[in-house]
Amino acid sequence: MPNWLPQHRYNQIPGVGFVMPTSSTEPAAPVAFELWAHPGTGKASWRTPGGTWIALDDVADGAVTNAKIAARAGIALSKLATNPLDRAQHTGTQLAATISDFVTQVRANRLDQIATAGADLNAGGFRWTNLGAPQGPNVLLDKRAGLDLHQLRHSAATHLGDAEIPLQLIMGKTRHKNPRTAMRYVKPGAEAIATATDVLAPRRRTH
Repeated sequence: MPNWLPQHRYNQIPGVGFVMPTSSTEPAAPVAFELWAHPGTGKASWRTPGGTWIALDDVADGAVTNAKIAARAGIALSKLATNPLDRAQHTGTQLAATISDFVTQVRANRLDQIATAGADLNAGGFRWTNLGAPQGPNVLLDKRAGLDLHQLRHSAATHLGDAEIPLQLIMGKTRHKNPRTAMRYVKPGAEAIATATDVLAPRRRTH
């Protein structure tokens, strides 16, 4: 078998029956682009200019770039150095419109699951309906559906007026500054009117 030391030109004549050197150990003095086959692993490798052996079915480190990855390549997340789905990698602000189930998830949460409000709540002119029975002195609940804060204020002033509470105290409770405004809410009930009628009614003579 001839031993060609210089390059040999084949003049585009295909080589037939070529077999690369096979050994269980690396060649003694490898050069760049030299081929070598390992019979134990069954892999053929080539020598890089950097002095390392790369299997022909493998890819050199750094050779795969973003431009070389197909748009539909199925790469497992475990193969990535950073998991893009990890919450720790999420920065900035994401618009609610870009979250497919945002509205569904928010509506699924009860009010007692939401953080305590740090300011006054604005109902936008709408009423709180289907309220239950009061559970404590600091709970704003009522048995009657459709009762709003304005009606509660009106009702409280009316009950205080029926109880013969002075107007000044009623104003302090309802926080009215103008007596005329407070008087709009102080409407005596049927019992108060009946009591006033009894006072004005003439006394019957007794014999």
